[in-house]
Amino acid sequence: MINKTLKKEISKIDNFEDMNELIRLVKAQRAIVQSTATAKAKAKFTVGSKVRFFSKEKGWLTGPITKIKIKRAKVMIKDSGQWDVPLTMLEAV
Repeated sequence: MINKTLKKEISKIDNFEDMNELIRLVKAQRAIVQSTATAKAKAKFTVGSKVRFFSKEKGWLTGPITKIKIKRAKVMIKDSGQWDVPLTMLEAV
């Protein structure tokens, strides 16, 4: 959660140079947070782990992991084949 002091300081920015620097810093921090979340998710799973994830088209899908990649895992879904799913979307069953 962003505190009031930080919001106040951001609202004081009045030039593009400072705004672009802030955007660069936020993007860098987002990459660090995403990398950490992916690493934590990757540590929870192994090939063969049974997982589930939500698909907008098909709802909740469940199946075993067949391959773990850097940021994604291949999950075999009965009747649907292999799905390439972000590790952060997977839940252990």
